[in-house]
Amino acid sequence: MKTREIPAAERTSFLSSFGRLHAGAIVTVSVATPQVHETDVVIAQALYGISEEGDSVLVQTGKSTMGGPFIHRVARTASVQLEQTDEGADCTLQIKSANGANTFVRLRSPVLPASV
Repeated sequence: MKTREIPAAERTSFLSSFGRLHAGAIVTVSVATPQVHETDVVIAQALYGISEEGDSVLVQTGKSTMGGPFIHRVARTASVQLEQTDEGADCTLQIKSANGANTFVRLRSPVLPASV
């Protein structure tokens, strides 16, 4: 596995591109804080998109009980990292908040960007 840091100046375009590239992929979204071990907040739902809004990152997945997409907001984003397999397939997007929380967007099946 290899991890690459997404520079802040490239974050908006990277997240938009990542969201389009993996739209419809089945993901699990987990959150870990310094006080709480990792907890799944979304399990096996389709990814609708990822975007940056101000200093926050929005992860849109599946349908909520209200019928629209479920939106997970990572406020005060400090960094974004992409984990890939040794072959270059995307597998996990890690979004770190300034408050120490980490959000993980895990693709059920790692995907080579060139194959999508």
